[in-house]
Amino acid sequence: MYQDGDDGYLLASSQGDDTFAVYDRDDNDHLAQFRVGPGARADGAEVSDGAMVTSASLGGAYPEGLLVVHDGADAPGDGDREVTNFKFVDWRKVKDAIDQ
Repeated sequence: MYQDGDDGYLLASSQGDDTFAVYDRDDNDHLAQFRVGPGARADGAEVSDGAMVTSASLGGAYPEGLLVVHDGADAPGDGDREVTNFKFVDWRKVKDAIDQ
């Protein structure tokens, strides 16, 4: 749940297609669907078992908040062992997906 004053959003993970849905907190309207894709230094997030979001400013890198998502299939792997990690997403990028 992302809360910003009287506004807010509910985010839900869809493991079936590796996306996240965004709903309006007040009326439950579906606002957007997005994927945490690969970037310049990391792969995207797949098979996510969870996420956490905050609207608190976390300094210059995350002034409007942060979405942290579990990546259940980190690449590259580690031989026979499955590797997982977390991806940090600037809330401003999520807001851009909502505003499209």
